[in-house]
Amino acid sequence: MTNASVMLDDAVAASVARGIITPQDEKLLANRTDVEAINDSMALSIQCASSVSNMARRLQVRGNEV
Repeated sequence: MTNASVMLDDAVAASVARGIITPQDEKLLANRTDVEAINDSMALSIQCASSVSNMARRLQVRGNEV
């Protein structure tokens, strides 16, 4: 049974991620070698982790202000 949480359900996360790719992205990715695709994927993962970390930091600061 799915709990509809991106953070708790891999299937939900995968379906959300599939929706992020635009037709333009598909064209760009189609011309990439496997190594380039892996490097792009790793860069995106790092950007996502950084974004989540920044959000957590902002929420922590906001919580400390209250």
